[in-house]
Amino acid sequence: MTILDGPKCLTKMEGIVVGKCHHGCEGLSALDAAKSLGITVQIVLMHLRNAEKKAPQLFPILTVKQAEILHLYTVEGWSVAMIAEVREISEATVRGYLRRLRDKGVLHDDKPNRSLSFDETTMSQYVVKKW
Repeated sequence: MTILDGPKCLTKMEGIVVGKCHHGCEGLSALDAAKSLGITVQIVLMHLRNAEKKAPQLFPILTVKQAEILHLYTVEGWSVAMIAEVREISEATVRGYLRRLRDKGVLHDDKPNRSLSFDETTMSQYVVKKW
């Protein structure tokens, strides 16, 4: 049984809109999907909401960049610094993508390590030497 079968099947337009917006297909923004279909953004968003109720396994829909960052981080195992360097974006931007992916529920790891700063005057000499 596919998601298009049975009582919870997507309408033709819902399927088209999901195909336009889903990162596994065209990966367009709601605005670009609306322009390509000649409808308003509100109608695109309505179809996406209806489709999510019927086929939650297709959601959340990621942007193309979010999908790329997710793949590099989780599948390829790249660090934040590597992703930033190769994609020519800042590490803060990469961390922002990862935060949004966590907010969407598709990334469940610990937050990326942040650089720590130490005040050597308050640390024992043993700890200072170790660092």
